[in-house]
Amino acid sequence: MTDCLKDFFDCEARHVGGPGDRGIDIVLIISDKPLIVQVKRRSSPNSIESVKVVRELLETLLSENFCHGVVVNTAKRFSKEAVRLVELPVIVNKGYTIELYDYSAVFEIIGRSSKINYQPWDDLWT
Repeated sequence: MTDCLKDFFDCEARHVGGPGDRGIDIVLIISDKPLIVQVKRRSSPNSIESVKVVRELLETLLSENFCHGVVVNTAKRFSKEAVRLVELPVIVNKGYTIELYDYSAVFEIIGRSSKINYQPWDDLWT
């Protein structure tokens, strides 16, 4: 996912997830500004991502002094509570931004990734 996000946002990217990652799986650097990413893989694409994951990312933004975060997951959609949370004026007016990427957005990101679209035999024709 790191390479796909790097291509999609045309930025630097580093995978940092693992035990004790404080809810940060990937850090993207876009125009010298860090963006933290939490990635969640769900076993069923028909699942709905709860507000819990979004709250955890918001907590990480606040505690780690970041302003911009993204939740990327393979669930069909986010719960209404999750969508409402990222739109709350108390969050937005303080300069915090959380973007939500669901199942369809993940496949769009993968589809736009030059790493995924690259075919080694293309080099033979150029």
